[in-house]
Amino acid sequence: MEMTLENLLKTALLPIGNTMYIYGGGWNEEDTGAGIEAMTIGVSPKWAEFAIKQYSSYNFKDYNYKQNKDYIHLGLDCSGYIGWLLYNIFQDKGYVDFSRKIANNLATENKGKVKKAKYITEYKAGDIMSGENVSHVWLSLGQCFDGSVVILHSSPAGVHISGTPTPKGAENSQAIKLANKYMSKYYPVWNKKYPVKPFDYLGKYSQFRWYDNVLYDKYNLKNMCANMVLERIFEGK
Repeated sequence: MEMTLENLLKTALLPIGNTMYIYGGGWNEEDTGAGIEAMTIGVSPKWAEFAIKQYSSYNFKDYNYKQNKDYIHLGLDCSGYIGWLLYNIFQDKGYVDFSRKIANNLATENKGKVKKAKYITEYKAGDIMSGENVSHVWLSLGQCFDGSVVILHSSPAGVHISGTPTPKGAENSQAIKLANKYMSKYYPVWNKKYPVKPFDYLGKYSQFRWYDNVLYDKYNLKNMCANMVLERIFEGK
């Protein structure tokens, strides 16, 4: 696979609609790093087999890997998802780690730069956002004109596109509207079971941004607003 920003974003879409949120999913059974699924190309058949049996009442707490190690093979948690994504692009090693460490890990490997939350002024497609005081990690699909951000992550109940409120806290944001538009169009069954909801992520996450010589931004996605990014990765426009 060509190492481009577009391929990162397109690959990130693959688990939507067929991968549930499982706490510990993507980790190994020793709980020390990437498991076999997060070091495998493509979506694990086990994820889809499990997901298709679930209902809108799905509760990840019913599948605690600390009680049964087999559960970690049934889906992905937030860091398992980002780790799986990174392995599918670079195909060289495991990338699963604590969510707060992933952005800094990538910067340490000289794949890009990290910026602390208090210094962030904008969000671009492909930014990986690691929580500073929260245990979560997510992928940016770009920013809207109202300041809200379209996001892609594994969060209960599963992998999905969502959005943030505006910086002033308005939940009926452009990002939420875009997330609803694309989830209902391309993943209607998933979206009906697990509707889009806003995630208040602005101001709480460190931002990792790729160097162009690591992931080539062939279509200048970093300089597109979120609606143009989504058109590009879904419709090739």
